[in-house]
Formats: sequence, structure tokens, C-alpha cells
Amino acid sequence: MNNEPSMDEAFLEKLREAVEENLGNEDFGVQELAREAGLSRSQIHRKLHELTGQSTTQFIREIRLEHAMEMLQKEVGTVSEIAYRVGFSSPTYFSTCFHEYYGFPPGEAVEHVPLDDEQNGSPEEVTSIKSKHNYALYTIIVCIVLVLLAGFYYFQYGSENSIVPQPQQSIAVLPLDNLTGNPEQAYFVEGMHDALIGELGKLRNLRVISRTSTLPFDSPETNLQEIARQLEVNNIIEGSVYSVGDSIRIQLQLIGIHPKEHHRWAKSYNSNMSGVLNILNDVSREIANEIKLTLSPEEQTRLNASISVNQETYRSYLKGMFYLNKSDPSGVQKGLTYLHEAVEKNPADPLAYAGLAQGYINLGHGPTPSRDAFLKAKSAAQTAIKLDSTLAEAHSALGSYKLYYERDWEGAERAFKRANDLNPSLPWNHYHYAWYLHLAGREREAISEHKIAHELDPFNPYINSWLSWLYADYGFHKLAEQEVKETLRLVENHPIALLARARSLIGQEKYDEAVPPLKKAASISTARKGALGHSLVLAGKIEQAEKVLHELLEEEMNSFNALQIASIYAGMGKNDEAFKWLFYEPPHGVTPWVARMVRFDSLRSDPRYNRFLERFHLLELEDIAAVSRYQ
Repeated sequence: MNNEPSMDEAFLEKLREAVEENLGNEDFGVQELAREAGLSRSQIHRKLHELTGQSTTQFIREIRLEHAMEMLQKEVGTVSEIAYRVGFSSPTYFSTCFHEYYGFPPGEAVEHVPLDDEQNGSPEEVTSIKSKHNYALYTIIVCIVLVLLAGFYYFQYGSENSIVPQPQQSIAVLPLDNLTGNPEQAYFVEGMHDALIGELGKLRNLRVISRTSTLPFDSPETNLQEIARQLEVNNIIEGSVYSVGDSIRIQLQLIGIHPKEHHRWAKSYNSNMSGVLNILNDVSREIANEIKLTLSPEEQTRLNASISVNQETYRSYLKGMFYLNKSDPSGVQKGLTYLHEAVEKNPADPLAYAGLAQGYINLGHGPTPSRDAFLKAKSAAQTAIKLDSTLAEAHSALGSYKLYYERDWEGAERAFKRANDLNPSLPWNHYHYAWYLHLAGREREAISEHKIAHELDPFNPYINSWLSWLYADYGFHKLAEQEVKETLRLVENHPIALLARARSLIGQEKYDEAVPPLKKAASISTARKGALGHSLVLAGKIEQAEKVLHELLEEEMNSFNALQIASIYAGMGKNDEAFKWLFYEPPHGVTPWVARMVRFDSLRSDPRYNRFLERFHLLELEDIAAVSRYQ
């Protein structure tokens, strides 16, 4: 009988050995494994899916997790140490993957040593394992008894002075008062507001509300309890900025809200412009101490560091971000001009490069993107990271470049997770990561990330509207409608909110009802004409749909309009025309999400749909079964 392994078994063993040889290399992914196997990314994915039913990413990750389990059960290091040893760049992500794969957290691995392993070990090893199991059980029992006793004591003898668990710490920095007496200094005051929020956002145990959602509360008449209720925070910072020449004075006070409003801390900071970042570090450290946050050694080191900036460079940077935050086309261009000016003044300034990366990502993500916007974003982000690898905004911009332009799915996720580690309170990073997860078919994670973005920026109509869309896409129509109503309460006739409402109605097969909100959206933004045309087809209003299609064909052609035209042709059942426009060059950044758009469902049984999936390497994404369900 021939006991030689088959060619398929030998192939899998070769791949496993390649992964194991690079176990500690977090950058060893699909591309690298394909190179080891002498195949393309698509070829190795198909082969692995055929042999194992797994994507390449899953294959690599499960090998890492299996080795991690072995190390954990042998107790050769801490969870974090082992996470890095098996190629995970984030211990948090490692713990999540481990729990999903094995059904229990890494810290419990030693309690799940297989019985056979105990029987095959030496008597001393078996005794040690059993002793650890018995000790763990004893510890659990003791903890339960202590908790019960504590509960009994509290209810019998407790009072309002009893020690109770503290709520999760959260904070909102209200717009700072401009005491300069000069409206032209608004950019500086707003810049300090934004910078303080950004610095506090780096504290991992603190939820910090985005600047956008604090702007509605710039009136001194607003009740702080009401502000805290709407933003769902338990601390609020108020303050003012005064600046003359090179001198800066920032006055701040911290107000606690629960159980009732109370003054916690107040201080005035004085510095020259070169030391402004040291003020932000001092504020973050003192607030963390006041609200009793536990700081990691890395956070303590960062907050104690002394940082000096070039005065003129930093002013140009603040002006650039001031105009970028306005989000209108002229503001973005003006902002980019100031940021380029900052780079010219100091080519070694990482903040200016990070700002440029964000600005160009915004340009590249719009309906009419500049062709080189994403490439400029990549260059700026990489330079910023080279100069300062701790800038979350730069990693986030790099993730967006990889997601919307390069289609490097693993690289995108790695960059988004790195940004989340560096600044957990960066709402736009959670937003873009959510849409990566949605594309990958990871529904629960996508909604979770998008909800975090919403919690950090609750009054941002754009984030709220796309959360509504996501709910509708997954069939949660009541949740979708709740978010739509809230958004339209903030901004009447917001086009994305109207689009999300229509998406929910279409999901419920209420085609006629979907037309009016889309007509309103299209009258506000021509970028919504494709959705309108498709809904008209579904409602049986073919002549009206053809009129919308004709209007789009008459407009100046770009990649986003091509996508809209394709969606209308798909609804009409004209697959040849639909695929013609789907393959328009260059593709738009959101074109891969065709794989998730109900408007294109009619195309999925067409053999050309596989070419579309291959074009964007979509077969390599995890949990792709829903995307390729018609193969």
C-alpha cells in the first residue's frame, strides 16, 4: 500500500512550513505565501479554497493560532508575548481571533490541555497540570464567595458613601473661547480645540467625543447636564485660549457630571508657540490623574516627553487643518495649500504630512476624485509614519489608500487596527474599517466598528447616515429608520440619510415608497441619480428611469458616474451594458462594494461577474461566501 502523501497533501504541507518559518513575521501574508508557492494571489486562494474550504488569510491565521495554543498551554510567555511571537501586531486582535477560533480566551488555554496530553506526560507534569487546574477552580470558588459576601454586606450596611464600580470614563471638550480679540485667530483657537481632543484620544481607557459633535454646544447658555446626556459622557472640559505674538495662555476646567455636576479641576497653562505640544501632554496627564485613568508605561513615557515645534510651521499646519475641517471643495484646496507650506518650511514635520494624507484621502474618496489623490495620500502617509510612527491619523490614511486604491486587504486591516491602537477615539478610522469589514462579509464586526464611530461622533450626519445604510443592508430596518430619523432631525433632507431610507424600503420590497426620498436626494446631489434610476426600474417606471440614465450619459464622464450608469443597466437586465460600465477605467474607490450592493444582484449569475471579483482580488477576502454565492 502506498503511504506517500498525495500532491495536494504535499502542497498543503509546503504552505504550512512556509507559514511556520515566518511565524513571527507579522507582514507575512497572502502575497508572501503566494510567492513561496509560485502562484498568483488568486490562484493560491482558489487552490486553498478547493482543498480546505478556507481563504488564504484564514489558512495563515489558523496556523498562527494553533502554535499560539501550544505555547500558551506550555506557559512559555504572557499572552501579549505569544501574540507577537506568532505574528500578531495587536494583542487585542490576537485575543479576539483566539476566542473566536477556540471558544475561550487565551488566558484560559492552560485549563484546556487535552486529556491525552495529561496521560502522555510525565507524572510530575500531570501533577503540575492538575494542581494548576485545582488551584484555578479553588480561586474561582473563593472569588464567587467573596463577591456574594460583598453583595450581602453592601445591601445590609451600604450607604451612599459605599465604594461602587465607577462608570466608564468619557469626556467631551467643548469649543474653546477665543480671548485673543481677533477673529483672524479663529484658526488657532479651533486648532487648539482639535489638538487637545486628538491628544486625549490617545488615552486607551478614555472615550473622547469628536470635535464635530461638540461644535453645536458653543453657547454658554447650554446646560452641562444636558450636554453630557446628549453626548453620553461623564466629564466635560471648558476653556479659553489667549495668544499674543509668540505667547499662549490656555485656561481649562474639568467638570464631572455624575452623580451630580461638580468642579473637579482647573488650571492655566502658559507657554510660547514652540512648547504648545507640551501643554497638551501636561493637560492629558493631569486629567488622566484626576479621573484616575490607568496609564500604560508607553502612555506615561509619551506624556512625559518634551516636544518642541517650529512656530511658523505649526501655524501653517493649524491653518491647513482649519480649512480641511470645513469639508467644502474650496476649503480642502486651501487647507492643502497651507499644509504644503508647512512642509516647505519644515520637511521633517510629521504632523503636516499626516494632514496632507488626510486631505488627499478626502479628495480621492469623493464622487469626482482626482486621479493622483490617493497616490499623494500614500506618499504623505508613509513620510509621516517614517518621521513619527505613533501618528494614528497617518496609519488611518494609509489604510484608506490600501482599501480604496491599492486593494491590499490585509494591509488595509493592519493599518486600521494600528490606528485604533494608537488612538481609539478616531471616529473616521472606525468608519473606514467598518466598510472594509462590510466588504469582507464580517457583519457583526462591521456594525460594531460603525457604532463606535457613531458613539465618538454622534452628531455627524454622514457617519449616522451610513450606519443607517449598513443596518438596512443587513435587514435591520427598524434600526435603520431610527438612525435616519435622528439624522434628518439634525440636517433636514440630508442626501445620504434619504438614500439610506430608500435602501431600507427597497429591502422591504416597498419599491414605490423608495422613489420619493431618492428623488429628493438626487435633486440635492447628482451623485444619487444612479440609485434613483435603479429604484424607478424596480417600481416599474421604466420611462422615468431611462430619462435619468440619459441625463447621466450626457454628463461629464467619470468613474463614479460610470458606476451609477452600470447600476441602472443592471436593474434593466442589460448585462452587456452593465458590465461595460463596471469595467470603466480607472475604477472608483468604492467600485468593489458592488459585491455588496443589492442593485447588482442580477449580475451575479453572469460568468463575467467572476472577472469582476478577480479584478479587485475580492476572492481573497475572508468570509467571501456571500459575495461569491453565485459562482
